Amino acid sequence: MFDYAHYVPVLRWKRGERGALKWLEPTDKAAMTPLLELLPGHMRPRRGKGGVPAGDDLSVVVEQIVDCWGSAPIFIDAA
Repeated sequence: MFDYAHYVPVLRWKRGERGALKWLEPTDKAAMTPLLELLPGHMRPRRGKGGVPAGDDLSVVVEQIVDCWGSAPIFIDAA
């Protein structure tokens, strides 16, 4: 898969980490595969007005990952 020179940063999926991944140079992105730790709040359903379900936070996280990292491989810890 990859060798000892490949970097695997462990990141909690918070605003600072998202920004850091988004602005990496493509050559730096090619040399790493981040491990994203999703927080418990990322798994709960969101509520709209009147308590009507408005989707879930996980779908928002997926959109953020695509925006910040693209379609390159990642590891996800959703424990």
